[in-house]
Formats: sequence, C-alpha cells, structure tokens
Amino acid sequence: MKITVEIRSHYGREFAYVVGEGAAELEILTGQKTLAPRHIGALRNLGFEIEVRGAAPGAIWGQ
Repeated sequence: MKITVEIRSHYGREFAYVVGEGAAELEILTGQKTLAPRHIGALRNLGFEIEVRGAAPGAIWGQ
C-alpha cells in the first residue's frame, strides 16, 4: 500500500501530514495528526511505500 505524506513547515519546524487514503486511520493509530520520522520508518519496515511531498532531498523524512 502507498501512503502519501506532505511536509509542511510551521514556525521553522517540519511536520508530515498524511494526505488522501488512510489519513484518518493513521491518525487513530498514532494519536496525532502528523507522523514523526519514527512512524514513517516503522511503516516502511511493515512494507508500506511512502511518498514524501514538499521536503528537501536528504531531509529527515528519508527521501
């Protein structure tokens, strides 16, 4: 399954918001509207493909 996250900057900090399909379910699982890098890493380890939008290459989001 493919999960798309959009990186948005607020007050100099970057946050990953899930967009599209699966957003509500991931919010329920994590208890947050945003995903931390550790969440993205765990999802990749489970076999999910993560598409990252809006982050610079090489950022902490693992592009």
